[in-house]
Amino acid sequence: MNTNEVKTFSKIEVENQDFKFEVVVKDDKPKLSAAERLYERHLINVKKYQHKNPEKMKMKAKTYMVNLKKDKQKYELFLEKRRNYYINVVKPKKENKLVEAHEALPTTLVI
Repeated sequence: MNTNEVKTFSKIEVENQDFKFEVVVKDDKPKLSAAERLYERHLINVKKYQHKNPEKMKMKAKTYMVNLKKDKQKYELFLEKRRNYYINVVKPKKENKLVEAHEALPTTLVI
């Protein structure tokens, strides 16, 4: 736990003539500052905008790739990162899925 995080608890006390009990609800969410809440709302609004405007996002991605391909050094770096991601992340996940699927198959012994 970071020292910046603040744990919050909600406490409810109920009293009746015959008995008294307490309910404590633990809330593990850290209290956010105003700036952090503003930034989270901004991210949510950006996500909504992108979801509502798929054509604009498609055009933006296309123009980004066109401009990236014009700069050979940046494009080579982009391709290198893409290759490394495939080799280090995607390919091992695929191989693990194949191994798990093979192990999940029932084995039959025919004599």
